Amino acid sequence: MSENISPPGEVKTLIIKFNLKIGSYNVHGVNDHALSYIESLMDSHDFMLIQEHWLQSSQLHIFQDKIKNIFSYGISGMNEYELHSGRPYGGCAILWRDSLSCKVTPILCDNSRLCLVKVCFNTCTLLLCTVYMPCDTEYDNCNNDVYNEILLDMLKFANDDSIDFVMCGGDFNTDMIRTKSLHTNSLQAFMAREHFKLCDSHSCSSVDYTYESMANYVRSNIDHMIVSENMFEFVSDVKVIHDIDNLSDHSMLSVSLNISVEYAHTQAQNEAKLIWASATANDIATYKINIDHALDNIILEPDILYCSNHFCTSHHDKIASLHDNIISCCLLASRCIPTKNTVNTNKTKSIPGWTEYVAPYRSDALFWHALWKDNGSPASGYVADIRRRTRYLYHNVLRKVKKNEGHIRSTRMAQNIYDCNYVDFWNNIKKMKGNKSSSPTTVDGAGDAKSIGSLFQ
Repeated sequence: MSENISPPGEVKTLIIKFNLKIGSYNVHGVNDHALSYIESLMDSHDFMLIQEHWLQSSQLHIFQDKIKNIFSYGISGMNEYELHSGRPYGGCAILWRDSLSCKVTPILCDNSRLCLVKVCFNTCTLLLCTVYMPCDTEYDNCNNDVYNEILLDMLKFANDDSIDFVMCGGDFNTDMIRTKSLHTNSLQAFMAREHFKLCDSHSCSSVDYTYESMANYVRSNIDHMIVSENMFEFVSDVKVIHDIDNLSDHSMLSVSLNISVEYAHTQAQNEAKLIWASATANDIATYKINIDHALDNIILEPDILYCSNHFCTSHHDKIASLHDNIISCCLLASRCIPTKNTVNTNKTKSIPGWTEYVAPYRSDALFWHALWKDNGSPASGYVADIRRRTRYLYHNVLRKVKKNEGHIRSTRMAQNIYDCNYVDFWNNIKKMKGNKSSSPTTVDGAGDAKSIGSLFQ
């Protein structure tokens, strides 16, 4: 990691370098908990390839609305002009950190099972794709034709001369050990013909399984990442993240690459917010005295007051200076008023009822999950059964609490009013509103105010 710091007296902009890290995750339907889980995964990844978000095109903004510090591009698996019955289905999306110093260009494609972006770094250009393939088959040739069509559509963009590397990840819906599968044969033939490599096959891979059936607990490795042959040598780590907080039947596949990427992070000066409600009568009296003394030192020139020319430009500098002096007086005088720091206050909203209902079940699930991992993540046996049961109980109570979130919060607020506890009442109101998201630190690879301004100039 390295950093470049601007001269003293200016707002500092750090240029931080890391190795590229990309994750692929079949979310099995987006909801508040899934978005919170994706946000935690994005803390350690540069890009996230999402499948099965089950959103309409008009709902795709939810990623950027609910997950802080990211940009996103997605496609829906459903036709907006058709009536749908039952649960929604399909859809792909690509998320990336907004502070990443690169230019990301979405690529339009007519295939609803394929989502692509072109990523331009300082040293190379990457075509990044995510796919949601149809279910595996041993006999349905029409289904296999759809599978091959998705691969060929991706290849059309991969053959662009401006592309240096290609990575395609997602739910391929086939395990490479299924020798009778038409999809397995199609994928192997495609990789051999077009010079792609499977990240699972790398010597650094520790992938055990990416999917576990909720019905019969059968495991398989159906989520993959394939890369162009010239990119395979940069693969440094391939693993699967098994978490108890994951409500999907798929686990996230994570790939690290020895390709350096930069983050532009602006270190803002501490912003103190005045808390007038906490100011005592003595604080207010001191403030009045301070501001009177400060304003007495300002020299007000008569020609500014008596100038009647509405188009006057000769007094512009004097008026601007007077304005700045008055603001400075107000700021200096307010030092006696209590303040709080507003930097890094962008936190995830808490779940009402978490401490009372969810936390005990999560604690049990965490304990047995850790014990299960220490024992080699067995598929069956006493520890595996308890791990599944505690995980199910945790997920079940979490869903119930999320479903009844409004009722729990309303009951709590009603109790606050009954107890005349108005501080907690208004704290609950603030939790419902949440915090404003921060502005992005980079736009099309530009990481400082001057460069971003030049883009729009």
